[in-house]
Amino acid sequence: DYRDKHGNPALIFALHFKKFEAARFLLSEGASPLYKSRYGWSPIAEAKATGNLDMVTDIFAATLKRLRTEYTARATSIATALKKLPDFYLEIKWNFTSWVPLVSKFLPNDKCRLWKRGVELRMDSTLAGFENMKWLREDQSLIFKGAETDLMVLHHEKKTIERAWTKSREAIEKRAKELMKQEIIRTQANADKVEFKLVKGWGGGVKSQKVGPYDCSVYEMEGFDTVILRRQIKANKSKLPLSTRKEFDHSQGDELSFNFDEYLAKEPETDRGTPLLFKEEYIDRRKRTFKGTVYVTDKFPRKIEDLLPIFEVLSPSHKHFKNLKDFVSLKLPDNGFPVKIEIPAFPTITGTATFLSYEEQEISPDLFKVPSDYTTVTLE
Repeated sequence: DYRDKHGNPALIFALHFKKFEAARFLLSEGASPLYKSRYGWSPIAEAKATGNLDMVTDIFAATLKRLRTEYTARATSIATALKKLPDFYLEIKWNFTSWVPLVSKFLPNDKCRLWKRGVELRMDSTLAGFENMKWLREDQSLIFKGAETDLMVLHHEKKTIERAWTKSREAIEKRAKELMKQEIIRTQANADKVEFKLVKGWGGGVKSQKVGPYDCSVYEMEGFDTVILRRQIKANKSKLPLSTRKEFDHSQGDELSFNFDEYLAKEPETDRGTPLLFKEEYIDRRKRTFKGTVYVTDKFPRKIEDLLPIFEVLSPSHKHFKNLKDFVSLKLPDNGFPVKIEIPAFPTITGTATFLSYEEQEISPDLFKVPSDYTTVTLE
């Protein structure tokens, strides 16, 4: 996983120059499929750029394996943090909007119901994810039963149990084909200059607004910049976007000529290194300043830090919870709990999380039992 002076690890390098057997060897020797170049592109993005479906499939499979290993390593500390919390029931409502005209009317909402008992956690939801510009709906439950067992997702309509990051080869190949249809895109966030400013009401007083049963102070967030970067092909500037094409190969027409000595002798182009791009590629860069609103109350019975282990459990299967976890890790107003918060959930999409209900109560152990007629989806 060592990066050269241009910021490119060996796996990224092998993928870009289509040394696929070398890439597979690096993976077998422990190279991380999560380790990005200093310029921010992941191995799976580099594999997609070559147009090689088999390599994308192998990288995706290796990514699932590595994510499972890393999550297992954190599971003990997550379980320890959960055990310190009282048992409770919690509801969180998600609403999604977009600044893109006419898009918001097609965006979904979801109410997540969570039960916490000891080191166990269950969440019921219907929003399974956002892939290839489509929202995935499904009646499902996520169950965490402590460090000794895998994170489970129960698919109620199919009556199946999926272990987190454990997919059949058929499912991995299907997902790889979906990835090949998507743009090569990433979001770069800069929160260094984030500020939360208290909103004033009429007459200059502090603005107060009701969110559920809570009286809240209102804060506007400023200084959160996001840059959306897309790897595009020059010849396709005037054609349909890549996301509408079945397959694409950014290396078409590139001779992939390479002189290692010249590469090492060359000075890095920027402080982030030298990006590996094919000759017909360019980076489409769009900057947007995100302005969100946070509603803070001093009457909520817990601190937001108390719920970080909950978000940690939910993050692997629900990207909007990962974004929520990352966002609340910023320096939020420290005079209460952010009972309603707007965050950048996906490129061009804002997610609003509202904490509707929190009740400390005795939780039935039956909620964490898996129905006997459900079958487990295995990797083989």
